[in-house]
Amino acid sequence: MWPPQWLTPVPSEALADGEGELVIDFVEGFGIITKDSVAGRQGEPLRLRSWQKDLIRHIYASDGNGGFRSRVNLVGMPRKSGKSAIASAMAIYDTYMGPRGGETYSVAATREQARIVFADAKRIIEASEELSKLAKLYRDAIEIPSTGSIYRVLSAEAFSAEGLNISACW
Repeated sequence: MWPPQWLTPVPSEALADGEGELVIDFVEGFGIITKDSVAGRQGEPLRLRSWQKDLIRHIYASDGNGGFRSRVNLVGMPRKSGKSAIASAMAIYDTYMGPRGGETYSVAATREQARIVFADAKRIIEASEELSKLAKLYRDAIEIPSTGSIYRVLSAEAFSAEGLNISACW
């Protein structure tokens, strides 16, 4: 895995005031490798590289008013570079630690593609006694009853996405 060629410049105050360090701690505290790969063996802890930590800090940088500096982030990475593992761990963070009643979605062109990140997230939750106690797991949804937050699979095949109040999308 190569570090990104380019990251949009973000002021250091925005990085320091953002949630990046909390997300990194969460990902490394709960994240696991969900299938054997170049990153390690299934079940081993997910350890972020320095460039992955920088990427997370940029995604969760603060706008100075309690929100995120960027509402949309584009991450372009080649196949087999760990996108799904990082995205699934961040989606779990957003579901558990995001706003009460938050709606997190894994979105792709087809429902099967959207399930890739979702399935990794579900495996991470199932592997953690602490996370599993707080969630109800369904085929295409993860619900956190105590906060009313939900994580769902969504595809472009769902022609109408009216009524969604998306708080995070992966």
